[in-house]
Amino acid sequence: MVEQYKSSFAKNARMFFYGFLDGQLPQIPVMELLVSNASFHPYSLFNYVEDSDMLNQGKAFLYDALESGALTPTIDKVFPMEGYIEAWDYLSEPRSAHGKVVIEV
Repeated sequence: MVEQYKSSFAKNARMFFYGFLDGQLPQIPVMELLVSNASFHPYSLFNYVEDSDMLNQGKAFLYDALESGALTPTIDKVFPMEGYIEAWDYLSEPRSAHGKVVIEV
């Protein structure tokens, strides 16, 4: 989607690259980055979870945000544990709602 949005970079924008489900590396829009004074940041989760200090800092941030209500997940539907097959079927179908599908244990 980089190609689609490259012309809309704000001044001093930061573009984060995380994963490539389609198996293709993005073409970095160097000219648009220069014009906008934007930066490109590749991101790998493993740089953080494999470092125990950074992992603990990240977990503390998330737990605090969840506890304070600053971060709340959007839940689409909750299934009981016995309904795990129905939950899978639900996830396999086209959905109009976007949120987490939860299996309650």
